[in-house]
Amino acid sequence: MWRELAQACSAALGRAGVDAAAWPWGRAGGADELPDLPARDGRPRQVVSGGGAAPGLARLLGCELMAAEPADAAKVVMAAPAAAVVVVHDPRPDEAAHAREAGAKIDLLATFDHEVLAGVADAAADRGARLVVCPDHGCDPATGRHTADPVPAVVWRAGQGGLASVRTATERGVAGMGPVPGGQLMTDPQTAQQPGGRP
Repeated sequence: MWRELAQACSAALGRAGVDAAAWPWGRAGGADELPDLPARDGRPRQVVSGGGAAPGLARLLGCELMAAEPADAAKVVMAAPAAAVVVVHDPRPDEAAHAREAGAKIDLLATFDHEVLAGVADAAADRGARLVVCPDHGCDPATGRHTADPVPAVVWRAGQGGLASVRTATERGVAGMGPVPGGQLMTDPQTAQQPGGRP
């Protein structure tokens, strides 16, 4: 019954032009059934977010929500406990895509690269940490709706070869690289190869 209710609510939201889903918490898969991520492997999880759904999801998953804006994320990385996982979420590019403003989305991604990612990459390098950069989902600025497309990811650690040695990447610069299997990228980024053997 709850699954059908969730599907009916999601369909109604879609007919109203809202790109969202409904899930009846406390029934078929509620907050009490979500994993406590830090308890799973003992690694602290810290989340830096500029808004959106990320703060609520962080709390539901047992993560510590940091009192910082994305532009200050490098400070959080530098102060994080050893072996911590720090998640930085900036909702602005997604919001621009929902508003169907493709140019603004591109500009906001460039702003994120300059104002957030550059400092986080430097902090990760200073700590010898791995940096994984990826969107939480796709959103097509032509339609303003989420997509089911696979999300790209870049894994980087200072001083490693292969894909991990990429220090600067732009949308246009990596467009011809082709996909890398996500599982391979996440488990062994320094040896991940593109189809055809290109690192």
